Amino acid sequence: MIAFGKAAFPMIIGAESELGKYVLSSIASIPYDVNIPKVANLKTIFFKGGKNNLPDKGSLEATNQINNFINNIPKDDVVLILISGGGSALLPAPIPGVTLEEKSSITKLVAAHSADIRQLNIIRQSLSTMKGGQLAEKLYPRKVISLILSDIVGDPIQYIASGPTYISESIEGESRRIRRYKEAIGVLKELNLFSNISPHILEAMKIYAYDKDNMEDKTLLNDGRVRNYIIGNNMKGLQILRDNLMSLPCDYCLDDVAIVTDSLEGDVEVLAKNYCIVIKKFLEYGKIDLSSINSTIKPYKIKSNQTKIGFLFGGEWVIKLNKNNKNGIGGRNQHLVLEILSNLINQIHDSSVLEKRNFKLLSFNTDGFDGPTLAAGAMIDGKDLIYFLSQNSNDNYKEIVNDDFTILNITTHLANRNSFKFWEKYKNSRNHIVTGRTNTNFMDITILILEILSN
Repeated sequence: MIAFGKAAFPMIIGAESELGKYVLSSIASIPYDVNIPKVANLKTIFFKGGKNNLPDKGSLEATNQINNFINNIPKDDVVLILISGGGSALLPAPIPGVTLEEKSSITKLVAAHSADIRQLNIIRQSLSTMKGGQLAEKLYPRKVISLILSDIVGDPIQYIASGPTYISESIEGESRRIRRYKEAIGVLKELNLFSNISPHILEAMKIYAYDKDNMEDKTLLNDGRVRNYIIGNNMKGLQILRDNLMSLPCDYCLDDVAIVTDSLEGDVEVLAKNYCIVIKKFLEYGKIDLSSINSTIKPYKIKSNQTKIGFLFGGEWVIKLNKNNKNGIGGRNQHLVLEILSNLINQIHDSSVLEKRNFKLLSFNTDGFDGPTLAAGAMIDGKDLIYFLSQNSNDNYKEIVNDDFTILNITTHLANRNSFKFWEKYKNSRNHIVTGRTNTNFMDITILILEILSN
């Protein structure tokens, strides 16, 4: 077995437990801070790296050890690959002539120029000897079964952890490696970054692409030796969450929980405005209309016996940064919740609407870390809106005197992308969601609970 990614450790434990004596040997590249408890008869050797979800010396050493491990696997054995989000950082393998630092800087440069997930993965794959199906190529002619936990909307196998076991269709007369190189050059030109790349790196990419001595075996694609299976994703997480919410004790129970979508994407500022429309319409008119978030969803009809209803949203949102945000500390979920609070304060100045109806909203990253912070996300409810509105009589609703007499200004923290610091200071961090590392990753989740207090 070979495992890498944020969920590698629990996936290994589960696989070893199920397969028992059939596991001959096993290796895993796991996040640097995962605590490995003593488990009897565990066959897996673990290597740690990927601090701050970035490739580093630790994860590079793990990849080297995996390469050595592959060379010792008998040709007729079956190899089980366990892949999860974060695998790109935990399986770095720069092409000859390119250092890990150079590869990382190019990836950061491309990401900073608004590259989408497709463009980012094309660049990663062209600079790697593992990504883009090359792990499967190294394992040929062994049979490969990949079990994949998806952290990307739509579950595209070729992009999850940069698709190390995904074998793309070959084109007559052109290897997959050459095609990756041509696509990467195309992406650099699309983003107007071609001239920003050092000539020696471009040359290294070309040499690696056209190296005839190391071309992949053409028969690899068609003989069925590589099989990929998605075994977990955001929808499965939402379904488990719904079941758990429906089974809460009576004091906290919900009358209904609906999964709205598992494919929500977009800028957090836009999403915040859309959530605000839903909450405002419910508070003022008692209507539940989710069309601002998902236009395909019909208005939710509240039954006469329902007083508390939950709605679940999954996907992955983004936050725009600029050069002025270097000192800000935050994450997309903490920022989203703060943006929603800001929008509600803008639009609801009369807190009396909260006497008949209330809301609670939570948003978090399922890996336990929202951005480079120790919080998974944040939450708000009607009490927070009342708290801001009640403190101000001068129409400056977005600024309050905190419990420790410091001034907290929402607008400033949003502009500086400093949402973590806001929630850390606000009410002594009571609105923060802190889970620690969850040892999994299937993107983001937002929970919206709407409650009828009286008619």
